[in-house]
Amino acid sequence: MHKLKWNRTDGIILLGVVLFLFSDFFRFSLFEKFNLGTVPYIKNINIIALSIIFILLIQKRIKILINWKTFFILTFISLCFISFIKGESQIYLFPLYIFNLVVPLFLLNCGYKMIDGIHLFKGFLKFYNIWICTVVVLGLIDYISGGLINSWLTHNFYSASMADLANSEYNFVYRLSTPWGTSLFNGFLVLTFLILNSIYHSIFNMNNTKLYLVYVISLIGIILIGSKACLICSLLYIMVTRMREKNKILNLVIISAILLVMFNSDFFQENIWGRILGQYETGTLSSGRDYIFSFIASGYVELPSFFIGNGAGYSRVISTNLNAMHSTATNFEYPVIMFSYDYGILATLLYYIYMFWLPLSKLLKFRNKILLISLVTLFVYLNTFNGLAELNYDFNYKYVFLIIIFYHLTKAMGKEEKQVI
Repeated sequence: MHKLKWNRTDGIILLGVVLFLFSDFFRFSLFEKFNLGTVPYIKNINIIALSIIFILLIQKRIKILINWKTFFILTFISLCFISFIKGESQIYLFPLYIFNLVVPLFLLNCGYKMIDGIHLFKGFLKFYNIWICTVVVLGLIDYISGGLINSWLTHNFYSASMADLANSEYNFVYRLSTPWGTSLFNGFLVLTFLILNSIYHSIFNMNNTKLYLVYVISLIGIILIGSKACLICSLLYIMVTRMREKNKILNLVIISAILLVMFNSDFFQENIWGRILGQYETGTLSSGRDYIFSFIASGYVELPSFFIGNGAGYSRVISTNLNAMHSTATNFEYPVIMFSYDYGILATLLYYIYMFWLPLSKLLKFRNKILLISLVTLFVYLNTFNGLAELNYDFNYKYVFLIIIFYHLTKAMGKEEKQVI
């Protein structure tokens, strides 16, 4: 009997597939469907991904590094732990803090031995393209059918909270919800699809026709989702990356033609533009976010402490109270604000340096512009909603996994010899 061998790179690809497929909202609905939603923490933690990470560590296929970045992480953990103690009522979130925030930080400071960066990138991209194209096609069918697929999911699969969120998306116009989340979450998935395929085109010389097809699929997905932030990030990303290449005028003409057709279609007018007009008429363009910030600026709400916060969830307590009294947004939404109230300004600075500036500076050494632009675009978009700061979600894992792909792809292109991030 032959012993089954698990390719090192395939193990990392499997981890990525599980992180994206078995993610937060999908777990919420799945476990509630099987009446397991009341089991503490089971739906809030990606236990399959953690199991894969544990196996990789035991088999020494990945190794946690002890270096100056470790001091960074431990300082961040210490500040957050003190914030938890100070906040008291938020201590129940501590396990989620460990598994959904701290573990991704350590995952970013691991050595990955004998990883084929090209195989990692292409293998994950193959899965990702099939998945996202399927989601967009089903989204189109749902849109044309008047929401039949979403209605079926709402009654037969979605958790109660997800069903409420999906139904609330239809306040003005159609917005695509999927088992993997609401519009902003799906926006991240489509933006990642656009970015990964653009990287493939830049490095492996994808046919221009295929790349323009990627643009069309991405724009259709974004219009279905109805995310203004995702649309802006995607358009800027397309313009910046295409203007770097040859035939700038031709690229500009083709992209402009695609956008002109899209923006003048009833599809766009009814979805994103209709939503903008509806929000403008009701004064909710920022979903109440600007209004909630006015209470901070006026001193009505105390500013976050520099050294110590009040524990995870404290920002939600503040925004919920403001919503009850003044009908503001129910959340600050922006991670930098949430982190500052939850863990303090110092811990927030450490997080942003570790999760953005250090990976960015690493890529700067490689001088790979497409990866630099991609990292910045992803991080900017992730900071337009609460995904990174909300401990029930997996966005820190997904973001870290993409950084790992970026690094090993660059390394495989012969620009770095070390096997660490």
